[in-house]
Amino acid sequence: MKYLPSENLTFDFSYNIRYSLLDDEKLPGVAAIKEIKSRILKGQVKYNLNENLALLTRIDYKIADPGASKGMLLLQDLVYSFRHLPVELWIRYCLFNTDDWNSRLYTYENDMLYSFSIPALSGRGTRSYIMAKWEIGDLAELRIKYALTSLSSDNNLSAEKDEVKLQFRIWF
Repeated sequence: MKYLPSENLTFDFSYNIRYSLLDDEKLPGVAAIKEIKSRILKGQVKYNLNENLALLTRIDYKIADPGASKGMLLLQDLVYSFRHLPVELWIRYCLFNTDDWNSRLYTYENDMLYSFSIPALSGRGTRSYIMAKWEIGDLAELRIKYALTSLSSDNNLSAEKDEVKLQFRIWF
């Protein structure tokens, strides 16, 4: 369902049900097949404050059966284009909390040109990134992205994984 109350404001809601078949490896020998049913409720609000600034807020909630494994994701995106500079910024901060791998959640990320990133988020933690695009006249374009994933455990130990991507294009 999509609701467009104005040109600058959009509400999106969806409810998805997915059935998956997996090998059940609990017993030795030929693996039996088990069915996993996932139900995902998503809500998203996108607001364009002006021609240079857009905000997006999204919440996902997932239940995977059997076992009633649950997952939750909350993210905030900010896209900013500078008025007098040929620079555009994408910034995201995301919180996630899932019971296990069956309740993992996916979220699309802006990435390098001709590339994409859809990380699987499982466990409890945060995922954030900042990406910049600089158009250097009619000659070239530079994109750089820094992303950080932090996972927390029950005993307050944290594991962090970061990544840096760089892309430089030249037109001739």
